[in-house]
Amino acid sequence: MQLVEEGKLNLSDSVSHYLDNLPNEWKPVTIKQLLTHISGLPDLLSVLDPGTHGTGKLGTDEAIWEKVKTLPMQSKTGEQFSYNQTNYALLGMIISKLRHKPFAEVFQERQFNKAGMAHTVFGDSRDIITNFAPTYTLRRTLDGKALAKPALKNMYAEFTEMSRAASGLNSTAQDLGQWIIKLQKAELLGRPARDILWSPDKFNNGSPTQWALGWGITKQRPRHRAVGMSGGGRSAFLVYPDDDLAVIVLTNLAGGNPEDYLEEI
Repeated sequence: MQLVEEGKLNLSDSVSHYLDNLPNEWKPVTIKQLLTHISGLPDLLSVLDPGTHGTGKLGTDEAIWEKVKTLPMQSKTGEQFSYNQTNYALLGMIISKLRHKPFAEVFQERQFNKAGMAHTVFGDSRDIITNFAPTYTLRRTLDGKALAKPALKNMYAEFTEMSRAASGLNSTAQDLGQWIIKLQKAELLGRPARDILWSPDKFNNGSPTQWALGWGITKQRPRHRAVGMSGGGRSAFLVYPDDDLAVIVLTNLAGGNPEDYLEEI
């Protein structure tokens, strides 16, 4: 959206306007359709190793990407919603190309630094992250054998550079709060661009999408409308734009699903 404000990107443009060497079926997909997950593209997650939640079975990002491009479309573009990390990979590539540097550096310079997010970093189980709260998951099996009773175990994760467009960001509730305040005050984006960011798009039949532009929880109602996001089954926040309010919940339990009780809070 910062690129949109600068006139360097148009949400209605197709992804092929910015990136080369894409399958023919991918070329008509628009930036908006990537952001609202109605692209119908094959999902990058299908070729990642579920044991590490991010490492490619095929090794390098390049090999993973070439494999994804051979997969069939999930659905006709604009017809169905399906959360899809290929969308984020493409968005990350576009940001990197238009800014002439890796998208993670762009995030650091144009969001984290501007919002004073000193404790927000990309990283995974291979990295030493200061004050990191290890993530746990409830396991019923271990090494292929059933446990006598479910037990909490450490969750191991690796996120390649490409997959970090959708994964592997570590933060604190205070940092996220500062980021949301900057959005609310229109200090990261002007209000027109921010309002587009928080609004749903439309399917081919004209009905509204479930998602706003990259924001996965949208509650469009006459009073106390809300937009937000959840991730990893353990972190979530909701922003109430008309109430100058936000609620942030971070846990370190995969499957904790805090989005289920944000509104109760």
